[in-house]
Amino acid sequence: MRQYGKISPLFWQGKTGREIRQRGTEATLVALYLMTSPHATMLGIYYLPITYLADDTGLSREAAWKGLRHCIEADFCAYDEDAQVVWVYRMAKFQVAPSLDPKDTRKKRVVELFKALPDCKHLRPFWEMYQRAFLMPPWEELARSNDDPSEGHESRGGCPSDAPWHAPWMGHRTREAWPADAPSEGYRSGATCPIDGPPMPHRCQEQEQEQEQEQEQEQEQEQEQEQEQEFERHSSLVETDPVSPARAMALVWNEEAGEVFPKVRLARITGRREQTFAKRLREDFNGDLEQWRTFCRSLHGMPFLRGDNDRRWTPSMDWVLKPTNLTKILEGNYRGRPREGKPSIPTTLM
Repeated sequence: MRQYGKISPLFWQGKTGREIRQRGTEATLVALYLMTSPHATMLGIYYLPITYLADDTGLSREAAWKGLRHCIEADFCAYDEDAQVVWVYRMAKFQVAPSLDPKDTRKKRVVELFKALPDCKHLRPFWEMYQRAFLMPPWEELARSNDDPSEGHESRGGCPSDAPWHAPWMGHRTREAWPADAPSEGYRSGATCPIDGPPMPHRCQEQEQEQEQEQEQEQEQEQEQEQEQEFERHSSLVETDPVSPARAMALVWNEEAGEVFPKVRLARITGRREQTFAKRLREDFNGDLEQWRTFCRSLHGMPFLRGDNDRRWTPSMDWVLKPTNLTKILEGNYRGRPREGKPSIPTTLM
């Protein structure tokens, strides 16, 4: 089971998120559950009977169905009722990456997870959507026969389909198909053996490798985050001053941002970030905080940057100070229509 999942805050500002929210509490709760379900994979396709959905969310079976239907109508997901498998369309984009480099080790991991998915109607559409982004092999290499489900499952996982310890999402087996003396809750959570039941005679090698790889990937991500934080603490080439130019810029930004633009946390202005802010102030605003203040105020007059776009997106101070973005802003590219001639810089900045 995954230890965590990624949910973008922009989800609630996007078209799909807004539509789901408008459809009521059941749809909102189901959407959140689908993104954080303990049964989910990072590809967004996983075995999910309605009973699981109802039990985990506390909704009645009817309310769970209602919420799921609303999510489907909002183009958030699809559901194969015969296989009892859900597909959250864009989950792989956020849990894996928008696209993978040929040298990215996650490319192999995506293929392994895809081959382990249960047979359902989502497989071909998923491949068509993500084949280029994830550099997946041709469909012919991934295609599997649906004529004999038991044969297909054995060839993928190496475990006989009639094994009582076979995980439900691998075998497409309902609760009624499990041994009568096996506690259903143990299988419900995707366990490899019944909870409080007898020890299983052996484990499916593929499933064990998958769990180990997920743990390794999570550990690598945690180590990368720790290294990044450590670098920010120790890489500064100059002593951090509470009233340094970079922090003074952040204070001005926070004052002028109002409720429109994301505010800056002063404690995080360290190292390279601090040097970048100071450099932009020196080179683009003549080291003058009042010119910087006038520039910040001018952003409120630019509809696109103020959030008048399809995602309700507004830029952060870091985004604004990137050289390419700053140049476009100063040239008037975000003032409703492109401007020609000299850069459109407020007179107080000249």
